[in-house]
Amino acid sequence: MKRALRSVWGLWFCCVWGLAAHAAEPVTLEAARAAASAVAEDPLLPGMQRQTVWRWRPEEAASASSAPTPSPSTDVEDDTWVTLIRWVAWGLVGVGLVWVGVRAWREWLRWRQRQTPLDTRTPPPLWVQHLDIRPESLPADVPAAVRAHWQAGDARAALALLYRASLSQLAHRCAVPLHASDTEGECLAAAWQHAPADVAQFMRELTPVWSGLSYGHHRPTPPVLEALCVRYATLWPLLPPPPASGSQA
Repeated sequence: MKRALRSVWGLWFCCVWGLAAHAAEPVTLEAARAAASAVAEDPLLPGMQRQTVWRWRPEEAASASSAPTPSPSTDVEDDTWVTLIRWVAWGLVGVGLVWVGVRAWREWLRWRQRQTPLDTRTPPPLWVQHLDIRPESLPADVPAAVRAHWQAGDARAALALLYRASLSQLAHRCAVPLHASDTEGECLAAAWQHAPADVAQFMRELTPVWSGLSYGHHRPTPPVLEALCVRYATLWPLLPPPPASGSQA
């Protein structure tokens, strides 16, 4: 204990003497480091250890303390919205790809149908949607029967007969590849691709009139119906007769 007190007293005396001796001289960084090294190497001061303490600079601490702290609830809500938007976007992309695939598949089937030779194609369907297109189901004079239905007040029966008779002529006289599930638009597209130009133009005039009455209950005027009947009567006799039933087997 006495030895330690003497060491401390000596250290204090050296410091006072050094300050008094160098009071007129400025203390430099190198001098301070040399004095600290000399004190650390003093054998009379056992147990001294050098420690390095890392501390923030005042400006860094102030900037760090002033930075806003994000709210955990806000982060969770933002992540939820981002995830929802991402799933909706991927869902729309998936629906678009499925739609494009279905359209491409249908177009490929139609292309294969057009590439198939006429003699190897399947026979015409008996029905297209709910309309009977068999030639034997039609009256001998279609325009006269259409006018009779119209004069009886049954406009739907008149136009249905005229439309299904035209589909029958497309399938059996013009060899247009129709299918039982074809819609009015698909039948019209098939007529434009495979039928003569005048027949396709007649179907372009007849199809909207039939669709307007069938789906929209729009009754055509008598001059429109009469023009369609005259057109049918003058058009189909110009075509060759339908092939015999034995040639389709």
